Amino acid sequence: AKGKMLAFCSWLSLVLLSFYFVVPLSVFADKTVTIPAGTIVSLITLDDLNAKKVKMGDRVLLKVASDVKVKGMVVIKAGGMASGEVSSAKKQDMVGVNANIGITLRTVDAVDGTVISLYGVKYTEGDSKTGQSVILSLICCVLFLLKKGEDANITAGTLIEGVVAGNFDIIVTDVEFDLDTTSGTD
Repeated sequence: AKGKMLAFCSWLSLVLLSFYFVVPLSVFADKTVTIPAGTIVSLITLDDLNAKKVKMGDRVLLKVASDVKVKGMVVIKAGGMASGEVSSAKKQDMVGVNANIGITLRTVDAVDGTVISLYGVKYTEGDSKTGQSVILSLICCVLFLLKKGEDANITAGTLIEGVVAGNFDIIVTDVEFDLDTTSGTD
């Protein structure tokens, strides 16, 4: 009877130890998660952009403003890198023509390094002075036609909302579950 008891205790110890070591590992194993098309990604510009200094096609670096979560798992980490490009850049001109600058979002990096395609645009323009320039030149002096419109700027720290442009499967490791169901896509 003593031998059976010892065998049973050994078996029970083995079962309990396997639960202790195996269950946590399976909970924290790599998981494949799909970032669905349409997921919002908040981005922040890193540099000041001025219509005088940039040209169309210039690369724009951005960072992720806040974690993006799917089913409670972080799939795009705050502080991660994203990129876009200058899609319009027009300097201010005479006759009061204003400047403009536009950024088109391109990609963001997921937690596993997958490059995620984005779409989204940020566009700004200076105030036009064309009407003012023409009226003043007619009333006073032709030299008012030399008056330029306002410059256009996108300052560092400007928030731009990007949208994931398709479904992307990524691998999430060291899963951190968040019980806050109000953020991210579920």
